[in-house]
Amino acid sequence: SPVQFTVFALYALACVHQDELPDGPQLMLSTLPASLWVALSQGLDGARFDASADFKSATSRAQDALRAAVGPVARHFRIEAVGYKVKGGNRPSALLAEPGCVKLVGLQGWWQWLLGALA
Repeated sequence: SPVQFTVFALYALACVHQDELPDGPQLMLSTLPASLWVALSQGLDGARFDASADFKSATSRAQDALRAAVGPVARHFRIEAVGYKVKGGNRPSALLAEPGCVKLVGLQGWWQWLLGALA
């Protein structure tokens, strides 16, 4: 689904560009600004994201879809909770893959949107 793709793509972007981010590859999707979700929605055939959506279940569904598509190798591209729990929130999550193992195609504009949202 567009939501699952977007969730996985954001984690992949953070993984690849972790040296440029203040918290490395860690993301808290629920704290990203609504303006980021609006920008990301523009390129996905009219799909819209609800900023109050349950991102934990979207992350789980994205991982399930990846596992169904590529089988056991998906374990090398897990999104897991890392770091410390934020007061009033959850722990941040990260794509647990080596940055060199992730190849991004067609997401250059998304990186700028994510970087702007995290700045």
